[in-house]
Amino acid sequence: MKFKKICTALTLTAILATNPVWPAGTTAYAQETVRQVVLTLGSNEALLNNAPCQLEIPPVVVNGTTFLPVRFVAEEILGAAVNWDPTTKTINIIKKENDVQLSLGSGQASVGGQIKEIGAPPFLKDGRTLVPLRFLAENLNMRIAYDAIDKTITIEEIITIETPEPVNMPPVITSMGLQSDEIRIGEEPIFNYTYENEAGEGIVDVEWSYQLAGDTRAVTGKPRAFFRPGEHKLFLRIKDTAGNWSETASGKFSVSEEEFMSEMAFKFSKLVYGEMFENEKNVNFNQYTPNQETTFERSGPMLHMSNSPEVASSPGILYQNDASGNFRLFYHHLNGSTERQYLYVIAENNGFEPVVLKTLKSGVGGPVNDYMSLGQTASMRYLSSQPASPVIINPGEKVILNPGLRHLNNKEAVTGMQDFQADGVITLSVVMGPEKAPEADPVETTPLWEEKPAQNVSIVILADTVPTDETSAETDAVIEPMPVKTPEQVLREKIDYLLGLPVLSRHPQQIRGVFPGGDCLVNIMVNDARVEKITLGKEDPDFDFWVEGFDPLTGDVSKSFGNYGVVYRIKISAPEKTGLLLNPRGSIFKGAFKVPEGSVYKAPATSQFAGMNRAAVLGVVEAGQTIEFIYTPPSGSDTPLVIALVPEKYWD
Repeated sequence: MKFKKICTALTLTAILATNPVWPAGTTAYAQETVRQVVLTLGSNEALLNNAPCQLEIPPVVVNGTTFLPVRFVAEEILGAAVNWDPTTKTINIIKKENDVQLSLGSGQASVGGQIKEIGAPPFLKDGRTLVPLRFLAENLNMRIAYDAIDKTITIEEIITIETPEPVNMPPVITSMGLQSDEIRIGEEPIFNYTYENEAGEGIVDVEWSYQLAGDTRAVTGKPRAFFRPGEHKLFLRIKDTAGNWSETASGKFSVSEEEFMSEMAFKFSKLVYGEMFENEKNVNFNQYTPNQETTFERSGPMLHMSNSPEVASSPGILYQNDASGNFRLFYHHLNGSTERQYLYVIAENNGFEPVVLKTLKSGVGGPVNDYMSLGQTASMRYLSSQPASPVIINPGEKVILNPGLRHLNNKEAVTGMQDFQADGVITLSVVMGPEKAPEADPVETTPLWEEKPAQNVSIVILADTVPTDETSAETDAVIEPMPVKTPEQVLREKIDYLLGLPVLSRHPQQIRGVFPGGDCLVNIMVNDARVEKITLGKEDPDFDFWVEGFDPLTGDVSKSFGNYGVVYRIKISAPEKTGLLLNPRGSIFKGAFKVPEGSVYKAPATSQFAGMNRAAVLGVVEAGQTIEFIYTPPSGSDTPLVIALVPEKYWD
């Protein structure tokens, strides 16, 4: 609540030659009249709220102090009760919480139980009590103004009005919709709205959403065009500068059967990387003819894959192998334990020379329990990463390469994809374990004279062999304090503990192994005579295949299903302008790709793929050009995927 001290509106009888007398702490604000009286020195005539009235005794000035009739002022202006005790000659003024007592002839008064100096004492005149004007002003919440020319005294009550905090109302949407109640397929909509709001408050956020005919849920956003005919719903809410959201307004609009522009023509000619291709015509991209001018070339770093077991239900080693030169580490693991666990990546130098380890690229995500978004995030970070400062690992040294990663709660996952370069051999380990190494159990030692005898053996202690008070001090063992471990010692003990954990068993349907050729260069020459496709992440005699290697912890042959951790560099050449679509063929998918300009985009830009009907806009190859995209399969998503090659003549 805000409190304002408001004077009753005053029109002073005259402007004072001196400043008005104000009660202490009073602040002037807009005022309104409640009670007002105008008195004239030496006159019985007065104005009470502009109405004339007669006083039994007029105001007087004694020795320079103005005295007023207290009963008239208290009862008529303040609405207070006035009591007179003739025995003690005491006047008592009571109004709500105010209680004032004055005594005739006394220079002191009691105000709310506190003694205050009056200055000039009250006195009786013609049976009426007069008190100093200044005392009334300062203690009875009044404002008093004196006009020396007219000798008038204007008295007004000052009241305190409690006003509630102003309520800031949310904006109200008065109209919303598109440029027309009906638009055509592929016609760009213009979103309009009007609103009412408090003066001076603008709109800082606008949230549109829509629900297409036949759908059961609304989608947030403003589509650049609509490609499904029918009657659709539109929703809007807005937020003002005070932080208030409006009520959600809704409306309807229709998309006719008339096609202004096809979805392919619209999205390839007005390119937005990663934009969802809704595929309202239900094109089956997997039925496109395989492109016959595609080659796959395996090269690049050794790929170390740690994904089995994917769910670590107990502490243990998930992956371990020697690495040197250029190599890539890909890991994806969940904490299956109810206890907090940490995922550690440890590099150990077991050689005789220092090893310089460089991080060329790195993308790490988590811990989170949204596995699809996790894979997309790690992919985007990897594709957009830059080299980091090198680490020197001395002989015998063991280093945690991801020290800042927080703990994993139950069912949370971490994904990492990192390219390294080492000028020597290191042992690379991925371990799930606790934050600290458990403390070793203390070793109990027993003094010789307290050793327990063997059963059925009697021990006789001679009197002269029992330690005396004089000799005990010499024979007692000195207890040394336990040494405090340095942080470096604690870290070494922790790493040694982690590397001493058991190797966790591999899951047969998940991937653990080392694989040659972590990169794949895909060269594609578009045939402009038809729509075509290529397939990635699937064993297909015409296209891709899964890389093969072995599990270094068991020696078993291993195959990388889906080619997770493989980086595809996709070069596409086209004699004519060609649009490219990325169409996942698994059940769920959220990925990313790097475009020729160097930026990294989500695929799809919003939401996720569920099913195999929709696609993401990958880009456009101009006639006679060659462009390159970079892609890596994201963890948490299904592979394979199809890249659809659509020459411009087939956009409509």
